Amino acid sequence: RTNGNKNDDCSTPKLHSDSIDACPATKSDLIVQSDRDSTDGVGVADESESQESESDEDSIEFRSSSFLNSHHGALKDRFLVSCQRDTGEALLWDLNLQKVTATVSPSRGGPGLGVRRMEKSAHVLFQTRDPKGIVSVHSIERSSASALGPARMHTPSCCPSSSIIRQYETYSQTFCQAAPCVGNDHLLALPSGNESEVVVVDDRADTPVSRFSIEKKHGMLTSLALIACDRPGGDTERTTRPILLCGMESGTTVLFDVLQGSMKASYSLGKEPVLTLDVTKSSTSSSSSPGAQSTAFLIAAGLAGDGEEIARMDPSEAGRAVLFKAKSQHSSDSQSDSSHSWEFQKRVRLSTCHINETFSGKPGVSICRFRPDDGRLLAVGGWDYRVRLFERTQGTQMAILTGNAGSVAAMDWAPDAASSGLFASAGNKKTISIWQCFPASETKNSVVSNGV
Repeated sequence: RTNGNKNDDCSTPKLHSDSIDACPATKSDLIVQSDRDSTDGVGVADESESQESESDEDSIEFRSSSFLNSHHGALKDRFLVSCQRDTGEALLWDLNLQKVTATVSPSRGGPGLGVRRMEKSAHVLFQTRDPKGIVSVHSIERSSASALGPARMHTPSCCPSSSIIRQYETYSQTFCQAAPCVGNDHLLALPSGNESEVVVVDDRADTPVSRFSIEKKHGMLTSLALIACDRPGGDTERTTRPILLCGMESGTTVLFDVLQGSMKASYSLGKEPVLTLDVTKSSTSSSSSPGAQSTAFLIAAGLAGDGEEIARMDPSEAGRAVLFKAKSQHSSDSQSDSSHSWEFQKRVRLSTCHINETFSGKPGVSICRFRPDDGRLLAVGGWDYRVRLFERTQGTQMAILTGNAGSVAAMDWAPDAASSGLFASAGNKKTISIWQCFPASETKNSVVSNGV
């Protein structure tokens, strides 16, 4: 249904000289709601219902710019999975129809904690805070067509379905979310019943690959990231080495070499908890030292924040997001992982919510996500209801996406976002927003169909 006057100003900002404009969700956007029963926390709202109501029975609202639907057809043959915090369900949305078409996972007896698309765009990770702390991986499939690929969506037979691939009982009761491995979809980093312990699992093995306990001085585990780094394996082949990053309550990020099973480095970002981590691959190049090579990847971290305390900080340290690099030096003729030494290099502290002495808001950052494929853009979701987009080289702010309903709790890029520009964000007031940010020029008239 339509909410508001179609003549309302869309306030379209100019983002960058070589990109098209982005249109934030406004009152003129199309609002479509699920026709599922309201007992599931999703239902058809009466016209008089308030969007700002905080009742657990509120229906979920879905927003997408009419610019996308009317002119680009950018949402055709695309799907999105949402995690319902109150009911503990995971729901599958058809973005073209703008409605729920299936339940990926029913309630497991606890609130939903997070959902995340894995590198294989048809695989989704879902986590709940039920008594067993279950983390599950689901495959989204559609008839005989390839998962999340083009299909005729007008017939029920082509509606996608989901199946569970694997499931883990972590017994974690914290808010730390599991992390898939960048570069290796077989690996997952999982929290555990011990608030300072991490478990790395491989779906090809019956037992965990590794367990890591972090020193208690760092407090509780608050975020995870896992990446498979390239390493030399001789003259003609390359192998990968998984690296685990743990964000801690103390404000420290700790790095572990999974294969070697030991901590390699730590880096303090401040005194506030590291609430979110994301990683993207960087270049591997020869070192300036003779006979040595280096491996590097980029890390984005988001921190909690107290307005009064941050107001007293130097502006250069007040940003609640940090972009930094992890770099390994090793001998080119060494086959031993123990010869690797790691160090962190801060690239830039990103400007987030502006603070002054009278500010009483919430300046923290809840989630960071690099754009897939090229990692050139970083999205930072804040407690201040905004998503900020930064380029990764200098940390230049490219855009601020306003219109999110509540603190930004979740977000994701489409697998082909480098060309389509599609991006999804969700606040804590049951609204999902779809954006188009910096699409490639060749996609202005045609958009590649892939899953969101």
